[in-house]
Amino acid sequence: MTKADLVVELCKRCELSLFDAREVVDLTFAYIKDMLRAGERVMIPHFGIFHIVEKRAWTKHLSDGRTIDLPATRIVKFKAGKGLKAKIQ
Repeated sequence: MTKADLVVELCKRCELSLFDAREVVDLTFAYIKDMLRAGERVMIPHFGIFHIVEKRAWTKHLSDGRTIDLPATRIVKFKAGKGLKAKIQ
């Protein structure tokens, strides 16, 4: 499923215009991004939890003897909720 597919399905199920459905999807994703950027966990009941994990800086050793220093970074993790797990099994 793509974002466009989600917008079309929202139009059908909620009887929204294409413009309104796209606005709802865009605002929802923007809010989730803002919360994650601020370091907050995003919990959606029966769906899952999005959260940020801090990865420390580390050195990668290549097979030819060279090394590469990789900086610390933040990544987004997702943990599926019980409701989502039950639906897909």
